[in-house]
Amino acid sequence: MCPYCNGEMERGVIYSDRHALKWIAEKDDKGAIFSPVAKGLKLTNLEKDYVDALYCKACSKIVIDLKTE
Repeated sequence: MCPYCNGEMERGVIYSDRHALKWIAEKDDKGAIFSPVAKGLKLTNLEKDYVDALYCKACSKIVIDLKTE
């Protein structure tokens, strides 16, 4: 269930490329050139180059659960 619209969500993954996927606070964002070296919340690492995600087609939202098992 989508937390935004209560619609159906589809399971999937988001893969990273050369660099880890990171969430960076808006106040710390210096642009794409600096993102690989920017401090932020790493979503992927060397062991796992993807994150599990849920996609809601109805409201175009993606939800990523950062808890690891």
